[in-house]
Amino acid sequence: MRSNGVPSFPDPDTSGAFKLDDNTPQFKKAEEACKQHQPQNIPSMTPSKTGGS
Repeated sequence: MRSNGVPSFPDPDTSGAFKLDDNTPQFKKAEEACKQHQPQNIPSMTPSKTGGS
């Protein structure tokens, strides 16, 4: 993520979670570039525009 436009991408905390500002164009572009590294059993970190309550 850092090498794909999100230089301030955080390290995970002790539980493995990230605190992210994932609503930026840079984050979305980097997430797309890195999607092959994302585990298959978790959803995208980018919120769906079709979901909702």
